[in-house]
Amino acid sequence: MYFTDADYFHPRIEMAWMDGSHRSTVVSEHIVRPTALTIDYQMYDRVYWADYKLGLIESMAANGTDRAVLIKNGLLFDLQMYIVDLYFFNFEEYSKGNNFIVYSKENNCLIIFSRGNN
Repeated sequence: MYFTDADYFHPRIEMAWMDGSHRSTVVSEHIVRPTALTIDYQMYDRVYWADYKLGLIESMAANGTDRAVLIKNGLLFDLQMYIVDLYFFNFEEYSKGNNFIVYSKENNCLIIFSRGNN
């Protein structure tokens, strides 16, 4: 399992076995406030997380290598993977009347859903 620790002085992303043993830190540098985490086991075997303070969505390979910035898009919160799309919530977009944003990994594009779209 993977989990975030948004400790003020030592924020990090960690992994452990499901019983809590074999705990290890996989990300501890260039991270400020990790607020959400999701895993893509179906397509690319990658871990994605949102950093609220940095306004980033980053990813890494499941083994902790190949870290990359995917999206830089403001005050990010909440993150969910559905098949090949990454759904996230952005406070700035919400204040403009939009509900959530989808990042299509297949098409490498952002789709913004507003409260007016049904």
